[in-house]
Amino acid sequence: MSEKRTSVFSNGLIWFGAGVSLAEILTGTYFAPLGFGRAMAAILLGHLIGGLMMFA
Repeated sequence: MSEKRTSVFSNGLIWFGAGVSLAEILTGTYFAPLGFGRAMAAILLGHLIGGLMMFA
């Protein structure tokens, strides 16, 4: 049987998509007075830093 593998980029997209959820986005906009744009940027930056720490 042939072995199927995913690339690092594909695997990263899977984990990034699993990490960013609608509940986090809504919680960020409700509890932080940053507004949607800045709250979204903070959430994405936090996920990027966390993902890099888990990847290393």
